[in-house]
Amino acid sequence: IGLGVDEMAKRLSDPRIEDIRHRTGRGISLILAEQGPFDLAIIMGGTNDLAQRTRVPKIMKALQVLHGACWNVGVPTVALTVPPNHGVGTKTAYAQN
Repeated sequence: IGLGVDEMAKRLSDPRIEDIRHRTGRGISLILAEQGPFDLAIIMGGTNDLAQRTRVPKIMKALQVLHGACWNVGVPTVALTVPPNHGVGTKTAYAQN
């Protein structure tokens, strides 16, 4: 139960981002600038969004923003899809999206 990809895309440079479980992290642009260099960024997003019934085009646009933030500083990316899990098989929100 983390953040939706749209929220991550809006907060690229935030120094502190907190999810609903009170876990904290930083915006991806800030991480890339301050903790690099990186050879590769692996981005998995959209799982929480699908469960919340966010429309796929909105998810895709936000994912493009996250990947673009990496590409803008020369870091290639790999996109991961929603892994098989209990929610995929039992929650209709995933199937409907």
